[in-house]
Amino acid sequence: IVVITGSESSEDKNIAMNSGANYFLSKSIENKQLENSVTNIIKDNVLNSSTFLKSNNQAKNGENPINQLTSRQKEVYDLICNGDTNKMIAKKLNLTEGTVKLHVRAILQTLGVNNRTQAVSLNQNNL
Repeated sequence: IVVITGSESSEDKNIAMNSGANYFLSKSIENKQLENSVTNIIKDNVLNSSTFLKSNNQAKNGENPINQLTSRQKEVYDLICNGDTNKMIAKKLNLTEGTVKLHVRAILQTLGVNNRTQAVSLNQNNL
């Protein structure tokens, strides 16, 4: 999820990121820089730019990355940790499987892991 806004407020950035945004871009940057940022986001490359913040860079030093998940992502994550499939999660939370897949992808990205097994392992390590 990419938020493109005219705001440069730290509070607005935090609200967006805590609400599930993966990137926060300001429209006040040069057009070419904005275009390059969006292009690289689409290519799933992370730019080292102060023009946007990536959600997993938002953690305070030493903060458990699980605490960065939105409330809905935490619900999905808990069900993943219980061994539920995307189909089961969708049914339990009254979501589509596509929406669950998007949540799972965001969870994995936020936790900095590549798959569900690694994500569950993080939860086990933090018990």
